[in-house]
Amino acid sequence: MCLLKRFVADVDLALENPYLPEKTPADGKRVAVVGSGPAGLSAAYYIARAGHECVVYEREAVLGGGLRGTFAPEVLPDSVLDGEIAVIERLGVRFECGQALGEQLDLDGLCDRFDAVLLAVGPVERGVIEGWGLKADSKGIKIDPATYQASRAQVFAVGGALRPLKFAVRSVAAGKVVAACIDQFVTGRPIQAPDLGFNTKVGKLSIEQLQDFLLRARAEDRSEPVEGLVGGYTADEARAEAERCMHCECSAVADCLLRKYSGLYSADAKRFKGEFGRPIRLQTGHPKIFFEPGKCIACGICVQIANAAGEALGLTFIGRGFQVRVDVPLGGSIAEGLMKAGEACAKACPTGALDLKSET
Repeated sequence: MCLLKRFVADVDLALENPYLPEKTPADGKRVAVVGSGPAGLSAAYYIARAGHECVVYEREAVLGGGLRGTFAPEVLPDSVLDGEIAVIERLGVRFECGQALGEQLDLDGLCDRFDAVLLAVGPVERGVIEGWGLKADSKGIKIDPATYQASRAQVFAVGGALRPLKFAVRSVAAGKVVAACIDQFVTGRPIQAPDLGFNTKVGKLSIEQLQDFLLRARAEDRSEPVEGLVGGYTADEARAEAERCMHCECSAVADCLLRKYSGLYSADAKRFKGEFGRPIRLQTGHPKIFFEPGKCIACGICVQIANAAGEALGLTFIGRGFQVRVDVPLGGSIAEGLMKAGEACAKACPTGALDLKSET
């Protein structure tokens, strides 16, 4: 997966003019970002896209923060990092190296010159934080987790400055979120964290459960890059590997009614804990659809559709109380139960428990 994403990005960076997203027209608001690690660079990218002037200050002589020199060259070559930073610079972001907070820079001065200040400085000690006039907790700068604001409303903090982070990709994601919060702040709107919708996790799967889901992938062996990690995939290798996608995403993520109404009514999946969980498995025996019982909410729509289609076996409710489930009666398979109405049931299913197989 990482190699496929890398292939797409490498192809883009190799172009004479790599992709540059559209920007909101400039509005005169100014934002300072202190630190050019993954969180700072990500935030600067989205702040600039929102139409705000952005200046990134870096204490070292080169940009990149923790991304520079931390990873092996085959994982993140300096040339790739430089190329990505160049894209951010093309968006209008200005970079200044050799500028450390507490030395060349002071927080009061930044707050006087900018509408908002983002601290993406990496791990920092409590005494240093308090010296900046900010509150600290046991892990780093104390913030409002809903807005990323520090104890000084004009100041925001993100990334390793809050707590140790093992994965750069999470810092990049946090940078995007804090940029949205800063955009709302400097434009005078109430700060609201992005609505990610209702989500719940299935937890760790057993080997047997994983084997079920692997059946959705093509059986061909994984495509290994001939040139190794340094060279990455060729176009043909990337295409062959992409065709093995096992579609681990939920097919109903965009239109799941259970997700929609759980979010609408602020449902909490962990509020009540039963003695058993939903069955996590995947039935692939039907020629046109998949059946994932763990997503079934026993609404009965498929039962009615199968009955109306005149299925010999169809589907029915089995069990009582909290253990009731929808299945094929008399121990039949999903292929036997839905010989006529499989596709209609999949299209009507509100949660993706019944899902059409991909034609690719």
